Amino acid sequence: MKRIIILLIALTLFFTACGSENNPSNLPSGQISGITSETNSSHNIPDVQQGLSIISNDGFATQNGFYYLESKPLDGIGLCSLIMYLDVPSMLQIPLCNKPDCKHVDVSCNAVVKSGLINAVLFTTQKMLYLIEPDSGPDDIPGGLGGRMNLPQALYSMNMDGTSRTKLLEFASGVNIRGPYVINGNKLYCVQNKIKSEYVNNDEKNIIINNGGLYESSELICIDLEKKTTEVICDFEGKFVIGVYKNSLIIETTYIDEEYKKLDPDKAGQYYNSLDRAVTALDLSTKEEKTYIKVKVPQIDNTVQEGGTVCFLDGKKVKKLNLETGEITDVSAVPVKPRIYLSRIVNGRLMYSYSDNADVRTELEHHYYYDFASGENKVRTLYEESPDKAVVEIVSEFGGSYIVITKREDTPRYALIKKSDYLASKASCTYFEED
Repeated sequence: MKRIIILLIALTLFFTACGSENNPSNLPSGQISGITSETNSSHNIPDVQQGLSIISNDGFATQNGFYYLESKPLDGIGLCSLIMYLDVPSMLQIPLCNKPDCKHVDVSCNAVVKSGLINAVLFTTQKMLYLIEPDSGPDDIPGGLGGRMNLPQALYSMNMDGTSRTKLLEFASGVNIRGPYVINGNKLYCVQNKIKSEYVNNDEKNIIINNGGLYESSELICIDLEKKTTEVICDFEGKFVIGVYKNSLIIETTYIDEEYKKLDPDKAGQYYNSLDRAVTALDLSTKEEKTYIKVKVPQIDNTVQEGGTVCFLDGKKVKKLNLETGEITDVSAVPVKPRIYLSRIVNGRLMYSYSDNADVRTELEHHYYYDFASGENKVRTLYEESPDKAVVEIVSEFGGSYIVITKREDTPRYALIKKSDYLASKASCTYFEED
């Protein structure tokens, strides 16, 4: 379960380097292909995203490109973020700022977000961009917000080119808005955590990221982006959204007991992992929750979903849940190893990594995907150039290609690679170049 959001770490280029095939045309500063502040007609996409859609921490694709947040330390401010755009027609990697000659180094820049990635989220209805970030001015961020959780947050809207950022909602002090976030038309579903009073306005304690013992309550809320209102849906203690299916949120549920609630945050994490866990579905129309399976799962971060398929670890065995039928089967083709991590399911393929070493301080050195259709395991050998040989992971689908990240150190670098080439571990991609 993704209770801890890990900030970007220092990694470099592919171990197996991609060939740079593009020769981008240089757009004038501030010009972004296919995006204007007046219209979105060039996108040829609906004004509002229809149906439930989970918002990825990696960002999101539109018809012409890909939006994401990039962690950025700025002089005099500290750890912040930049709203970035990968413009596919020009193959440029661009800060979402239309100001000529802007250096993108302070809060006067349209692209600057006054928070690290922990406290900010960017999403879209395909008509507008929306941003949740701490509601503070530049004088309120000594050393950068980083992991501080006590500052009030606010919801903003803006045009698709980043202009006209407008505050829509302010959240109360002592309330922490958290994802995963789910969008459905003009409604946003997310979690509202109320921080225990002893941790509010306590900078030393509030740098703790682990949820354990930090909150007095957690609620699922619905934010109406048009009416600018919030509604509490239900209690959400111990629950984490892993995906969506039809009109339901697919949830990894941990059954919290009274002992856990008494623990300090620094002691609660280990105890949390010993609690019973389940995969459930919450129907947003009826508010009814269905339990598919309840198990003891020592691993967290290991429940992944695509469409009607959920995979999870039961002990060290990988199991597959069919959300339509409720049937649970062993994925016996995936080996049982001392340590295994399920990263995602994409296009009917389970991406996973494992280690023969049980020591959690060592890296997961083997990377594969399992094809549900063919029943075959295929090795993944596209690596970032780093001592731990980190495998190149998929960020987003884009037509017949994947957007992948090929470098994380300093300014991250992205590339476009054909799906067939990625699945064959063929190092042939087109880089996005910095504007």
